[in-house]
Amino acid sequence: MAVNMLCAYYGRGTDSYFLFSKTRLARQDAWDSNLGQYNVISLNMLDFLSDSGDVSDMLSYLTEEVTDELIAAYPEVSFGKRLSLRNVCSRIYAYSEIPFVIIIDEWDAIFRNYPEEKNGQRKYLDFLRDWLKDKPFVALA
Repeated sequence: MAVNMLCAYYGRGTDSYFLFSKTRLARQDAWDSNLGQYNVISLNMLDFLSDSGDVSDMLSYLTEEVTDELIAAYPEVSFGKRLSLRNVCSRIYAYSEIPFVIIIDEWDAIFRNYPEEKNGQRKYLDFLRDWLKDKPFVALA
């Protein structure tokens, strides 16, 4: 429910003013300044883990699925041949000037499901760092 609420608040393309206008949030000054202003990527890591053999496979699967969806949503953007999430998000941001809010539910499932796979955990953290840390296209993660 919290993920859906965050997506409804931040995500473009949906008029969610009525969902929040009668809540305690609406009593705050400028409560709606971020309402519907962002591209939102919402992921549930358990979905990707359940369809993968290991962490490396999961990262490849996640990258393929999300980049395919983003490319389909922005057919007018030239993405080049290197299709990492960082590159795709960066090019969309350069084109649209609309930053992303990235919501990752169960982000720590890798640590619970693969407690002994330290190399896989490092790969996952490196993947998140490369995609999200200090990137101008990320408004919030």
